[in-house]
Amino acid sequence: MKGCRVALVNPAFEGAFPGVPLNLLYLAAALEQDGHEVAVYDFLADERSCADQVRKVLKWCPQIVGITGTSPSFLEATDFARELRRQDRGVWIVKGGHHERNGRWRDAFHAELVDGRRVVDFVVNAPAGEPQMREIARARAHGVSPKPMPGLRFSAGGLSLVDE
Repeated sequence: MKGCRVALVNPAFEGAFPGVPLNLLYLAAALEQDGHEVAVYDFLADERSCADQVRKVLKWCPQIVGITGTSPSFLEATDFARELRRQDRGVWIVKGGHHERNGRWRDAFHAELVDGRRVVDFVVNAPAGEPQMREIARARAHGVSPKPMPGLRFSAGGLSLVDE
């Protein structure tokens, strides 16, 4: 299978929880099994600016950037996505995490537009997210849109495709 480059990001936020971002490591393992290159960035202890953190990720040239977070880190994760969209309009941005799984997935789509484009392309609101991230990466690697599936929400032509 033709693979793509996927960066998985745990953004910095004030009041960070100690620990390792296991959710991102599980996603990385699943994506690597499918032949994708994966880099994990844990910025919890990183004191650089959001713009500098985004530049670090983009230096690796990912085609997809997945951003995780919790409800307390939602604003920082959205800021990271917004800065990412400003610096690279072509990267697919995926937002997932606890906030999205608790019925707040619409918040990611209601983030401001950057140059007329949504900040977030896809929202994963499934408990683990592996099947959804695998589908997004498969689609990107083959130059097609992801197939609709439970736990994956995305925007196509300005319409939100919902998996109810």
